[in-house]
Amino acid sequence: VQLEASKHPICFDFETTGEFCQNGGRIRCIGFYANKKSIVVPAEMKGFYELMVKFLNMDIPKIAFNSIFESRWCLDIWETAPKNLKL
Repeated sequence: VQLEASKHPICFDFETTGEFCQNGGRIRCIGFYANKKSIVVPAEMKGFYELMVKFLNMDIPKIAFNSIFESRWCLDIWETAPKNLKL
């Protein structure tokens, strides 16, 4: 999925260790889906932090299965909420 080239809303979903950031939890990977294409990005990937900053600030509409959960993680780690998140 080429995030910046998508003309469709991008769905995303975090997979975590089960605890919130404040309790020692961490994001393990993030799945992205747009226009019948998907990709899973491991959090250990080089450039992951920068990729997420770019994604979160893009104007493209975003959809999350549990938007409150994803938004909380975004605020805790990247100090920003996903721009244009459809609730």
